Amino acid sequence: MVEKTKTLRILLNKAKQGSKKYSAKRAIRMIKLQIKKHSRTPLEKIRLSKGINEHVWQNGSYNLPRQIEIEIVPDKETTRAFLKETKEKESFFKEQKKAEEKVKKKEKEAKKEEIEKTAEEKKAEEEEKAEQEKKLEEKRLKESMTEKSGFK
Repeated sequence: MVEKTKTLRILLNKAKQGSKKYSAKRAIRMIKLQIKKHSRTPLEKIRLSKGINEHVWQNGSYNLPRQIEIEIVPDKETTRAFLKETKEKESFFKEQKKAEEKVKKKEKEAKKEEIEKTAEEKKAEEEEKAEQEKKLEEKRLKESMTEKSGFK
């Protein structure tokens, strides 16, 4: 199912420079910038998994891991990033596949309903035509009766 994955090892030692209070935020930003560099997608369309965020923040804002290994997966419009060691990627794609199957089932049901409606509409049209024909016949009979009797 996973087509084009790319593995990256990102060193987070530069995120520790400067104010330590913001080093975890800086690390997240660095990860996104590296993904942008390698996948050529804008920052707004890059999605990090929950696992990456938890891995960076596990020891707090001050104590970062030295490096992080991630897998980049291009998704329809976005680029998704997952930790390499976890099974997040497989579970994400399973959920996505289930959602697609639900959409397909709903589309099939909608098509069946449309087919049933069209069949019902055809039956209703045929009944209306039959009623109109009966009314025309009755009118013709009345006209023929009035002509025979001589009344106008």
